[in-house]
Amino acid sequence: MPAELTYIRSARYHFQRATFQSPAIMTLLSLLVGILVLLCCAILALQIWIISECTCKHQVPSGSTPKISPPPSPQGSSCYADQSSHPTRAVSSPGPKCFRVTNIPPEWSNDDLLQSLRGFQPSLDHFDGPVSLYPACCDTTSQTALLNLKTCPEFFQDIGPDDTKHLKIQGQSLDKTVVLSVDSHFYDLTPLNKPEGEIVADVIAVTGLAGHAFGSWRDRGSRDMWLQDFLPQDFKNIRIMSYGYNSSLDGDSNNGLLDFRRHLVQQLENARSSDEAKNRHIIFVAHSLGGILILQALIQSKSRSVHQPILDSTRAIFFFGTPHQGLRTAELEDMVEDLSGGVETSRLRLLMQLRENSEFLETQRDALADIWPGRKIISFYEVEKTRVVQKLTEQTYQRNGELVEMVKKVSAQLYIPGEYRLPVERNHTELVKFPTRGNSTYQSVVYYMRHLFTSITCCMRSKSTLEPSESQKKLIEALNAPKVDAFIRNVENAANGTFTWFLEEQTFRSWTTAKQPSSLLIIGAPGQGKTVLSKFLLQHLKKKKLKNVMIIYFFCSDRDNSFNTVNSLLRSLVTQLLCGSAQVRKILKPYEKDPAKSVDSNDTLWEMFQAAIKDSCHNAMYCLIDGLDELEKHTDGKERTKFLFGLKELFATQTDPIGPQSSALKFLGTSRQIPEIVNKLRGLTRFDLKAKPEDLKIFVDQRISDLPESFGNELREQAARLLMDEAKGTFFLWVSIVVKRLENIDFPTVAGLKKTIEESSTDLDTLYDDIFRQINQRSEFAQKLVVWVVYGQRPLTLKELEAALATQMDSKDENSTKDHKTDLTSKSLASILGVILETTAEGFVHLIHQSAKDFIIDRNLFVNSSFGTNIDPNVYIAKVCMTYLNFDDFKLGHKNYKPKIEALKRSHPLLDYTARHWYSHIRNKSEVEHCFDLLLQIITPPSTLRFWSTVANIRPRDAYARDHPLDVATNADIEWLASYLLSTENKHIEVAKNELEYAMRFGSDSITAILLLSTHPDIQITEKAVATIAQKFDDGIMKLLLSTHSDVQITEPIVTAVAGNWGSGKEVMELLLSTHPDIQITEPIVTAAAGNAGSGKEVMERLLSTHPDIQITEKAMVTIAQKFDGGIMKLLLSTHPDIQITEPIVTAAAGNWGSGKEVMELLLSTHTDIQITEKAEAVATIAQKFDIGIMKLLLSTHPDIQITELIVTVAAGNAGSGKEVMELLLSTHPDIQITEPIVTAAAGNWGNPKEVMELLLSTDTDIQITEKAVAKIAQKFDGGIMKLLLSTHPDVQITEPIVTAAAKNRGNAMEVMELLLSTHPDIQITEPIVTAVAGNRGNAMEVMELLLSTHPDIQITEPIVTAAAGNAGSGKEVMELLLSTHPDIQITEPIVTAAAGNEKNAKEVMELLLSTHPDIQITEPIVTAAAGNWNGKQVMELLLSTHPNIQITEPIVTAAAGNKKNAKEVMELLL
Repeated sequence: MPAELTYIRSARYHFQRATFQSPAIMTLLSLLVGILVLLCCAILALQIWIISECTCKHQVPSGSTPKISPPPSPQGSSCYADQSSHPTRAVSSPGPKCFRVTNIPPEWSNDDLLQSLRGFQPSLDHFDGPVSLYPACCDTTSQTALLNLKTCPEFFQDIGPDDTKHLKIQGQSLDKTVVLSVDSHFYDLTPLNKPEGEIVADVIAVTGLAGHAFGSWRDRGSRDMWLQDFLPQDFKNIRIMSYGYNSSLDGDSNNGLLDFRRHLVQQLENARSSDEAKNRHIIFVAHSLGGILILQALIQSKSRSVHQPILDSTRAIFFFGTPHQGLRTAELEDMVEDLSGGVETSRLRLLMQLRENSEFLETQRDALADIWPGRKIISFYEVEKTRVVQKLTEQTYQRNGELVEMVKKVSAQLYIPGEYRLPVERNHTELVKFPTRGNSTYQSVVYYMRHLFTSITCCMRSKSTLEPSESQKKLIEALNAPKVDAFIRNVENAANGTFTWFLEEQTFRSWTTAKQPSSLLIIGAPGQGKTVLSKFLLQHLKKKKLKNVMIIYFFCSDRDNSFNTVNSLLRSLVTQLLCGSAQVRKILKPYEKDPAKSVDSNDTLWEMFQAAIKDSCHNAMYCLIDGLDELEKHTDGKERTKFLFGLKELFATQTDPIGPQSSALKFLGTSRQIPEIVNKLRGLTRFDLKAKPEDLKIFVDQRISDLPESFGNELREQAARLLMDEAKGTFFLWVSIVVKRLENIDFPTVAGLKKTIEESSTDLDTLYDDIFRQINQRSEFAQKLVVWVVYGQRPLTLKELEAALATQMDSKDENSTKDHKTDLTSKSLASILGVILETTAEGFVHLIHQSAKDFIIDRNLFVNSSFGTNIDPNVYIAKVCMTYLNFDDFKLGHKNYKPKIEALKRSHPLLDYTARHWYSHIRNKSEVEHCFDLLLQIITPPSTLRFWSTVANIRPRDAYARDHPLDVATNADIEWLASYLLSTENKHIEVAKNELEYAMRFGSDSITAILLLSTHPDIQITEKAVATIAQKFDDGIMKLLLSTHSDVQITEPIVTAVAGNWGSGKEVMELLLSTHPDIQITEPIVTAAAGNAGSGKEVMERLLSTHPDIQITEKAMVTIAQKFDGGIMKLLLSTHPDIQITEPIVTAAAGNWGSGKEVMELLLSTHTDIQITEKAEAVATIAQKFDIGIMKLLLSTHPDIQITELIVTVAAGNAGSGKEVMELLLSTHPDIQITEPIVTAAAGNWGNPKEVMELLLSTDTDIQITEKAVAKIAQKFDGGIMKLLLSTHPDVQITEPIVTAAAKNRGNAMEVMELLLSTHPDIQITEPIVTAVAGNRGNAMEVMELLLSTHPDIQITEPIVTAAAGNAGSGKEVMELLLSTHPDIQITEPIVTAAAGNEKNAKEVMELLLSTHPDIQITEPIVTAAAGNWNGKQVMELLLSTHPNIQITEPIVTAAAGNKKNAKEVMELLL
């Protein structure tokens, strides 16, 4: 027991003892007790009379029950005491109650709290309800208790509905004093559970209008409050809080929505002030007005950086009957107005804000337009109607009026992508009251929350700084990804100021801002700057520091074999995903069991990539791949084709689900104009890149500035002019090559410059031909150097090239090469081959451009060189490598040589390259004859073989590991070596019976399998090996296998593997079905075929035609409907005529990316009995996505379908066929009501808005056109639509908002304004209208002239001039007009600030102002605006030249540093 309570009880005991020992005192006490009894009886009688005389009943629209006098508590139970302050409220009869006790010491238990309360009133000895003790929301040093009582004890009955009772418990010392606070209003945040473990999220419930933070969520019958009684049972590690605020309709509070919003934000800040809580995820649960309040709080968080974490942390909002487009308030407004005596109160103003189609709610929706991506929205709407309030007697109301939709379905939904919409079979008041844990609506809440918490938990792990586990590290090590960042460092940076225009291109902006999966393919000729642009864009994305976004990238390069294969690309991307996300590591955990096997096959790597890309912990996944044309350039291209096909398929199947599914994938690739690539990626947004003249100018200036000192300023200027004259229509590469040629001029002159530039053809092939003709005329050393750089499997260092060039065919060791060595430096290299070769900062040598390598290889320039003894350059390099590996320096025998390897690499620079790549320079068995003796020397002695294979990290396979060439050939996929070793020419190698299993297990290519099967028919074969062959290879390999092993069993896993074979699934399946006609086709096989992006269609056709009795499940049907075309569906329906076509199947077909129309036509025409309700997503999708044919077919097969407002609304927004679909709907359903949402959707139709609007206005002249709808039409359409509107609705009121909207019309403001002024000459031209005109970027000048001519007495105010000064379209012209017609305009600081921040013509407007008002004071805000202007350099130069004494302050420097376009130039000016 607390010491304070002991002290109180002791004091009370001594007082009682002293009292009862005195007779006089006892007599006096008896008299006082009698008087008190009489007084209490009188008070009680008076209260009963007041109750009977002053009954007043009120209706509450959203969030709680009506307040009926005698009123129940806001939660269904409350005790009201202060009747003088609430004349319409009476004392409640003792009944079920819930009270909140706050400021409880953290060490107290339930018993401690109850004993303390009993210290005030002994009658509290028996509580008849549970007492719940939770950690306080905002104070970590206290607790909060909820007392759920069946009856209200006398002690609590004097606590009024807005009162708080304070109980002071005095301890033995002042610092022990405890003050408990008791209330029943539950204002502010109230905790509802005690979390267990690490808290993953805050769930915050906000009640509605006149609601109660506890009672609004409590079921009347069961008395269960689901946020307290159910949710903590389902989720242990969340913190649940309820927010309460005084929004009762009969109160006298002056608080409005703005006050509620500010207080909620501050309460959230208080509750989340600790380091561990401030960035914790938030899930809001809102009822009615509570949803509006939450959105207002998010608007405040968005606009103020101090509150930004609240917005950033919000992961989801559960809306229950939130009136996004308003609710029915007419009866409520009448009641409030009546109760207030006709005075406009804050509550009346609040109801007006919540009216249907209120401007306030429209403004709110506009303000929130960009916050939805990355947040899950679940909207519940009521199905049952709610009774409105009805006046009974004077100031007496009861909810017994007509049944109405309090919040209409269209108002309770946001209609944003990814929103989940669910009906609830209850009225508005009962929408959030769940009687049991098994209630269907509650279970829906649990379903969505469970997915959210799974995602959040994953995200928390993903952001964890914990190192990968040992098994994860082994997987990353096994991936052995190429070092892409090191490669990118060697890519040239974009010249300062170049490519900035690309950031403003609409295609790029759309790609970055799209909230759904998006793609961009940049196509350009060689030398246009694709790779430099890719690096520039990658740096741009990284600098933006996008929240909760992951960026993965790869730069393909044929100059380095580590960067030109699909295998290396996938290894790199998967490694980046693994290292960047703990959630990805969890997803890929199954691959940790056998890392080496997991990364051997491209198919497995693709599976890993697909799985990893589904990391939902990121809002978006940016994937940038440069140089797709350099991928698999010297192969048959099959792997590249499969990769491109799979990549495109990712976009077709991506959705925006709630659970841990795919993040929005944003792919950007670059390539040359290669038909195969362009065709495979058809459908992706394409941008054709060509060097801009302004970029070339900047690039030329930069390169010229790097010329040697021997070029004086005059020569440099001359060189720049000559280059720009020739460079028109050329490319960056041409400039680079020509400048390098200029650098080689020993004694530069103007004549020499002209000669060099004129002789440098702008045709790339002609230019290369000239360069390499000169190289062939040079020494053998220069030719060898080019060969090593061109044909090397990766870029070599200067030291490696020194060793390679010094190694002769008769070299025996490192010492024997010294006489042939030359000191190769970047400077000496530049002097020899600087025009075509470059040296990186790390010392690697590479060609100036990929096109140079292509030129050499395509023309076989060095095939018959004298130094190569007339053999292919690759074979020459292979011979040098084998000679090097056969050095006596490496004859280490069976010694433990592993520790010596690193030392040998340092002393022998070419060792690593030769060991890893010698065999890559031999491409087929026929080339072996040129180096047969050398080959035997490095593969037959086990010690030599073991040495170089260990250096090359060709992994041993545990029990399979053997020191013989076939193991190495199989492990490293050396096809030509396996071919030679397994041929009849080889007499040295004995093939083991389990060799095929070994080869298939560890990733052999088809040549190894063919040779093993054809030359060694006694090889043992397992199911696993057969499945691998079935999935990886074509029918030739399988046919060979079946001919050599006719007794092989074709099992379900093998047929499933065939069904998933990307490249040859059809052919292999046909082979198996012809040789094994009794194969059972099971669901896994069908599912594998349905998921096969390569040959799935052909496989499915084959399966359906040969096995018409296949069992097709609904799940398989959904996949087929979504992924395949009408041909497959037609075949399926013919073989399975009795299959049930359900709504999920139809919905999947409607979402079919490429063949939706075809499949939908087939389903609707063949299955007229499909059950399709108006609630089906498919109907809305058809109306929104397809043309008139599908809708006509739907209506003919389902004539009784209800055409709801939602369906007509999305049809009005159909960008492709909106007019035709609307015509059909209006002709078949002439009683359709054209509502404001429909008109709004038509106005927002980006494809054919004018045609749809004309149809609506001409078809239904009775359309109710609201001011908001007219304003949209005035702002978006031309005069023709407005004229039609005015002719069909001649009595429409042309209000200020409508004229203001017309003034903002960028394309047709003049036409619309002329029409309005001619038809409504009495229009009042107000300041907002003229301000809108002044700021119109499209045709402000013409409209302003019109207004000044028709209304010459217009007052030109500061806001008008400010708008004109900031007009980025025609600001200068409008300012000139205003200054000429109103020369007495006062030029104030806001006007000049707007001019300084004008993004397009700040300099021109500022010059105009300075010339007409030379005494303008240039203040800090003005200079700050100029410094932050994206085109601020010019205006800053102007200000500094006219006002040299400007003080450069910290805000100005900060603004300049944050300038996204020209920070460097502005900073240089300032400094």
